[in-house]
Amino acid sequence: MSNRRRMYLGTILLIGFDSAWTSKNHGVVVGLVCKEDGTSRELGQPRIANFAEAAAAISRWQHSERPAATIVLLDQPTIVTNASGQRPVENLVASPVGLRYGGVQPANTSRVEMFGPNAPVWQFLKQFGGAADPFSPRANQVFETYPVLALIALGWLLPDKRVTGRLPKYNPKLRKTFSIDDWRHVCERLSEEILARHLSGWVSGSVS
Repeated sequence: MSNRRRMYLGTILLIGFDSAWTSKNHGVVVGLVCKEDGTSRELGQPRIANFAEAAAAISRWQHSERPAATIVLLDQPTIVTNASGQRPVENLVASPVGLRYGGVQPANTSRVEMFGPNAPVWQFLKQFGGAADPFSPRANQVFETYPVLALIALGWLLPDKRVTGRLPKYNPKLRKTFSIDDWRHVCERLSEEILARHLSGWVSGSVS
């Protein structure tokens, strides 16, 4: 058993939350209970939620499941101290992402709705253990996720004249670059990963 697993004896409530970054927008939240024997149990289908609704759903799951730990994977920056420009991590990420025809959205405190003092992300972090610190792990904590890096790391890229390949263009809000074929590509790769982990309740039929 790994040292990280020893920290979390008992069940783990694993949450994925695509926050859409502001209080006005709605993202999606989903929950999973990970048991000590390595099996998992889904907590229903992914549901549309803003910050308040996601927090309420997580709190209900904590109450009903009584997990030993709650780990939230948040698709939003969790540490933003710079008043302008990009964070240091974004300076590092910009090059490998750009080589694959992707872009990095900068995070700074001047973007008040997202990262100002009253932005909803800070209360959310406080409620669920704060931003994860690899040097000081806690039972309850929130990990910032970086989907574009996950796509690169998993090799979910598409062929291109560049040896690096290219990132799929699957954001429907970006109409000029959105590709339905790229969207299918991401859905198919995701479905394969979900089925490999026996979470078939999250996959309904084939990707169309």
